[in-house]
Amino acid sequence: MIRLFILAAAVSLFVQPTAAQESEGFAYLRIASPALPPVRLGSIDVADYNLDRQPDIALSGGAPTRAWTKVFRFAREDQEVTMGGRIIYTAIFVDPTTADIEQSWLGTVRWGDLNGDGRPDLLATGSRRFDPPFEPSTQVYLNRGDAFIRTSTALPDVYNSMAAWGDYD
Repeated sequence: MIRLFILAAAVSLFVQPTAAQESEGFAYLRIASPALPPVRLGSIDVADYNLDRQPDIALSGGAPTRAWTKVFRFAREDQEVTMGGRIIYTAIFVDPTTADIEQSWLGTVRWGDLNGDGRPDLLATGSRRFDPPFEPSTQVYLNRGDAFIRTSTALPDVYNSMAAWGDYD
């Protein structure tokens, strides 16, 4: 069940349920990780980057005084039932990567398999600088299983942008 809620919870910055939802016993997701900061003007995408059949997260944005981009591995899921019968799912994420992923905000992070090896690679766009003048950036990181390696591309550097993977041939 947690996999259905995770993207919505992350995008809404982990909003708590309303009193009406609590009184009706709605289940909701709590993200419990000190490594996941609240970000603004950012992006999130979910994929199984380490092929363990669990959802992992790429997250970027402004948090709170700098541009920020990271990859998080899903560690475990806990379930708690309150006395009122409400179910609380807690997703625990850890930051296992020592990858040199360029920090950016005002852009997009997206998973896709660039080289066809079955591992999701990461596309990140945005501004390297947190304050004006903004410095556009577009980076692609190949997933080598235990590391992300920046690769050169002919893509233009952009910020304040959206991105998507596709196959044109």
